[in-house]
Amino acid sequence: MKMAGTETYNAVSGGTRTLRVVEPVSKEVQAKILEGIDKIKKEYIEKYNDSHRAKPAAKAKAAKEARLADPEATAAGKLRLAETLISSNPKRARERLTKIIEQYPETKAAKEAKELLRQMDEK
Repeated sequence: MKMAGTETYNAVSGGTRTLRVVEPVSKEVQAKILEGIDKIKKEYIEKYNDSHRAKPAAKAKAAKEARLADPEATAAGKLRLAETLISSNPKRARERLTKIIEQYPETKAAKEAKELLRQMDEK
């Protein structure tokens, strides 16, 4: 946007107010502005990526990737969630337990999920 001038008016509460009047810019100018913003963002990220805030985030991301790479750990986490749902939402728990069995059939969690489903069926 380009500054076209100002407009002054009387405010209801007394005094005057001044507005900045702008004109729309062309698509080309908008694109250049956005490119500049992207460049500044990239430079900022490169400069501060090793900041005190980025390190814990990177550590958490690495831990999550490690968990996902380990099917046993992933299945165990999903099983814990399903167990919390058994009393409050048995239908949803059953869906999650079934999914664990389908997606991680060779894990300890799948065996436990089968046992939990069997116990739910007995009730």
